This record gives sequence, C-alpha cells and structure tokens, in this order.
Amino acid sequence: MKTTWNYINKIVLSLTKFNLVMAIIALIAMTILVFIEIVSRSLLDKSTLIADEMTGYFNVAILFLGLSFTFKSNGLIKITILYDRFSARWKSIADIISMTIAIAFTLVLLVYIWATFYQSFIGKATSVFISRTPLYIPQFVMVIGIVFFVLQILILYVEKIKKSIRGKE
Repeated sequence: MKTTWNYINKIVLSLTKFNLVMAIIALIAMTILVFIEIVSRSLLDKSTLIADEMTGYFNVAILFLGLSFTFKSNGLIKITILYDRFSARWKSIADIISMTIAIAFTLVLLVYIWATFYQSFIGKATSVFISRTPLYIPQFVMVIGIVFFVLQILILYVEKIKKSIRGKE
C-alpha cells in the first residue's frame, strides 16, 4: 500500500510541476503579447486586436495551473490569528476540517466548471472577439487546474489523517 501511495504521490507531484511550468510559459507568453501590443500601438499605431482576450486566457492558465503547486508549497493565504494559538493536536484537527471543506468546495466547483466546459465543447461556443477562440480551450485549462488542486488537497488530507492516527501531530 505504501509503495502505491508513494507512486501516486510522485505522479501527482510531477504533473503538478508540469502544470507550474505551463503556468510560467503562459506568464511569459502574456508578457510578450503585452509588449508586442504596446510596441505595435506606439510605433505602428495598430493593434493586434487579440491582446486583451488572450491575456485574459493566459491569466486563467496562470491561476488555475499554478493553484496546485501553490497549495503544495503552502503559498495560499492562511488566516492564522487563532490557528497559531492552537496546540499541535488542535492544529491537526483544524487542518482536517478545513481540508474537508476545501475538498467539498472544489469538487462542487469542478462539477460546474466541467459542465461549462462540456456545454461549450458540445455547443461549439466561441468568444465574441475577432479571434473567435473556442471557449472550451481555456475552460479545459480550468478543469485541469481544479483536478490537480483537488488531488493535491486529497494527498495532504490523507497524509494529515495518517499522521493524526499515528499520533505524530
């Protein structure tokens, strides 16, 4: 069981790191596109006509693809005014409760994002901009990001419960 768990953990971590790389690529692409738009407007008095739309999609990619790594590296905002005063046992209980709520919330979010993606894919929905970008593309990035966010929470959740059972926290 332990080797299976370690294997699953390694796969999710590897894919989480891949998502992070994709988020970094989206950030670089967004920066380049904004630079091109600024230069184009300033020097040529012309617009790319897609910069606003594409930077929005890149922002979606940065947010959703970076979410699981940010969670894994403890980078999400945590209000600790009460939490810091808890004993180790109560911190563990608070962590388990908050992760249970987070899992429930993100699973509901995943269902709705999936439904939106599916409807856009089946309905061949496109953006209203000149590019007519198929909307299922950025929505699928959202699905991927939320799936890996849920997986990261579940991995930490199971590890936290195992530590609590062993009495290490």
